Amino acid sequence: MQKKEAIVTSGKTEKSPHDQEIKFFAKVLLPLVDQYFTNHCLYFLSSPTKPLGSSGYASNKEKEMVASLFCKLAALVRHRISLFGSNAATMVSCLHILAQTLDTRTVMKSGSEMVKAGLHAFFENAAEDLEKTSENLKLGKFTHSRTQIKGFSAALEKTLLQLTQDT
Repeated sequence: MQKKEAIVTSGKTEKSPHDQEIKFFAKVLLPLVDQYFTNHCLYFLSSPTKPLGSSGYASNKEKEMVASLFCKLAALVRHRISLFGSNAATMVSCLHILAQTLDTRTVMKSGSEMVKAGLHAFFENAAEDLEKTSENLKLGKFTHSRTQIKGFSAALEKTLLQLTQDT
């Protein structure tokens, strides 16, 4: 009770540990992951038969871990994007570099069933989200100008094409 009174009289509110964890995740961990994979992208894309850099190549298990991290972060964004608020761009940047680092071919050939299922779920969710977005565009549920919608529609079509070619 005294702690509550002290907070009220001082005019300060304490952040919950959960809020602090989210802030730490968004402000510290995501930029760290982003920078790490930016610096080591070639390592994760290299193979014994196709070296892309001088630092060797990742094992199949390491490539599986990248895929798993990508799928888990993508699922978190899909279900709880509101947690990131102004740090959403950091999350998008992190997902972008993870997607570039992802050796999907190797993971689908030799990865565990759990990681393969995670990738499959990612593409299913992406297709569902794109379909809903397309429907909303057709129904005019977005409040953007016509030129913005045309640009977005072109990007959406390109994304759909890319998703269908990669799977």
